[in-house]
Amino acid sequence: MKNLIIVTALVLLATSCRHLETKDLFNPEEPVATVEKAANFTVRVSGDDLDRTLEPESDFLNKARQECFVHTARKILELQPLLKASPALVPGPDADFFEFKGQISPARIPFTSDLIQDFQCSLTIYPYFSLAGKIEGLEEEKTMAAGRDRVTLVLFADRPLEMPAYFVIGRGTAGQGVNLVSIFGSGRITRLVGMTGTDTVNSPVKQVLAQGVIMEANHEVLKGDLIFLTMMNMTALELPEKADDVFEPAPLAEDEVWVRPEVRETKPAPSEMK
Repeated sequence: MKNLIIVTALVLLATSCRHLETKDLFNPEEPVATVEKAANFTVRVSGDDLDRTLEPESDFLNKARQECFVHTARKILELQPLLKASPALVPGPDADFFEFKGQISPARIPFTSDLIQDFQCSLTIYPYFSLAGKIEGLEEEKTMAAGRDRVTLVLFADRPLEMPAYFVIGRGTAGQGVNLVSIFGSGRITRLVGMTGTDTVNSPVKQVLAQGVIMEANHEVLKGDLIFLTMMNMTALELPEKADDVFEPAPLAEDEVWVRPEVRETKPAPSEMK
């Protein structure tokens, strides 16, 4: 009886941990819901660092781009949402996953060479097949991965036009007869390697091999986990009028006046009580 209980427990554990097939996660009969989070934040960059680069505005923008993803993706991971994936091929091959508006015109902090700029941004997850992929391999043939580990990715259809690009990590889960994707991690694509054959699930679009790194995860990342490329919109906020006055110290007065406190002579207390 004891052995039977152990075997049953192992079977249930294996069933709960198994990956659903990729094709089972894209159900055309299920409606698609997107996930979107927004954040306002301030980027601070050392002026010395910008002076050493040939493209200071680009470096400032790249740091803001990463900060945008960190702030918004963390909000999504706190929810760990369940998504219903769609086999749709939208918005199309070679989509632009990053949109930037405004002008970077940072203010300098007094007494330092640091520069600051305010931004607002939003991150959106569209659970479409064309924006999906999977984790094909883990660093050094590990069985599981965590934050800062490198991974090999396969993008099913679309590929980002520029690096870095960002993604969220999910895993298939079945509940009440519906196959869903649970989002639990985030990562960054660092390099596109090249084409890797054709897709055999939904379309004849050639898949793309890429390299990336895991940024955050609520639990271990496994080979075969699903990913979705994220859409990011970011705006550089305009500085208020006379912003320089806000950060400049108040001017020193030409004439300084020293005030000596008045000292009053105190009368001695009576030596005896009357």
